[in-house]
Amino acid sequence: MNRLSSRLAARTGTRQLDLLHAANGAGFAAAALIRERWNDLLALLMHPACRGLNCPTLAWHLHGILAAVRLHLRDTLTRFAHFGHDSAASVLVNTIPARTLLRGKRVVPVFEAKPQLPGIRFPPPRPPREPVVGGSDDERRRRELQEMLFPAPSEAKVADILRRPVFGQTWEQELSSASRLAGFDPDLMAQTIASSFALGKTPQEIAKDLRPAVAEVGSTARRIARTYGMQISHAVTREAHEQLGDLLVGYQTHAQFDSNTRSWHASRSGTIYYAKPTEGQKGYFQMPNPPLEADDPNERPAGAPKTAWH
Repeated sequence: MNRLSSRLAARTGTRQLDLLHAANGAGFAAAALIRERWNDLLALLMHPACRGLNCPTLAWHLHGILAAVRLHLRDTLTRFAHFGHDSAASVLVNTIPARTLLRGKRVVPVFEAKPQLPGIRFPPPRPPREPVVGGSDDERRRRELQEMLFPAPSEAKVADILRRPVFGQTWEQELSSASRLAGFDPDLMAQTIASSFALGKTPQEIAKDLRPAVAEVGSTARRIARTYGMQISHAVTREAHEQLGDLLVGYQTHAQFDSNTRSWHASRSGTIYYAKPTEGQKGYFQMPNPPLEADDPNERPAGAPKTAWH
């Protein structure tokens, strides 16, 4: 790998870790939102004046929990799309000299890493270690170059990316189906709560009966924020890289080599997947697209799922 590609790999890999930490934090935030809304409903049920809440009212509150989570996830995933693009474009412009971007020198960016530490916010774009230019005028020109060469995705484009399925389902379908499987069906839960009150159960006993379903939905929301967030971010990151045109030779994977690294992920670390592979080279069909594994099933052990959850 040439020097320019090495610098691009290092900086992109660092930004990937920032993104993964943000995804982890977003997952915790989604799960915390469900617990907060559920506790609000329990507080309402424990009020003596609310013991006689009818099923439609209870269902309305329970539907509100899912609606709040869905809105939170949509906002989070939208921010992942914009953050992923801005991060990728910033790294490219701050690493590749403008004369190279405009001339067409070929480079190989990195694109895969694994998380280690939790995080809860999206960090600002990291400045280059060896500034290409200096001064406010140069910074302004660099931003203008970034906007010209790597324009931000439109709202329609982001919406299209959010609708892309992972493991056969969009994130909204995943939330709905997982909620039903967990038993978090607002209408049925409302009937259960109403009948439990009729049988003389206390709010504490009702909460204990329904807690597993609530916890499972919280786990689902966390998984969606982490996995779909990474899928969306990688999609816009790759689209930014593809705007390099002939500059782009291919992608190279780098494993984190921690306790969570899968064995076949470790073995492929350092592999380059070429846009125009020749004999003996791997192409995009063999390339992973985190969190999705490669389209070629021979690139993963038999029985391993195509989606690497979390």
